[in-house]
Amino acid sequence: MQSRTKIFFILCFLVVFLIYGRTIFGDFVFDDRGIIDHRYILEDLSRPQKIILLPYFTEEAGAYRPIALLSYSLNFILFSGAAWSFHLVNLIFYAWTGILIFFLVKKIFKKQLLAEAAALLFLTVPIHAEVVANIVGRAEIFALFFS
Repeated sequence: MQSRTKIFFILCFLVVFLIYGRTIFGDFVFDDRGIIDHRYILEDLSRPQKIILLPYFTEEAGAYRPIALLSYSLNFILFSGAAWSFHLVNLIFYAWTGILIFFLVKKIFKKQLLAEAAALLFLTVPIHAEVVANIVGRAEIFALFFS
């Protein structure tokens, strides 16, 4: 991997932490409470199938996001459910999502500068604030990250 690419990866993390880093000091808000309501299930990894089968929020919503729920479960287990840990994981995955966009654009167009610009544009678009700042936004981050 070229040193320019490595420097760009560091830049992606710096940009994300400069823009959204303050969210680490935030608490659970609004829709995040849905995670807290299922805490008793998410804290118990002895039966992972229960977490995997759990609907996202309510059964009526019809949403199914097992990877996000498993990641919330790991946050509860590894960090005792501290809100900062949820925010930190969101920031890290958001930065990596920008890096994946870099690779995608570079593979399609074969232009480093275009790929860098596309990734930085993605990481700095203000409409992503809700996805990055709210803990439940991790499901949307994962939707792009794993697709």
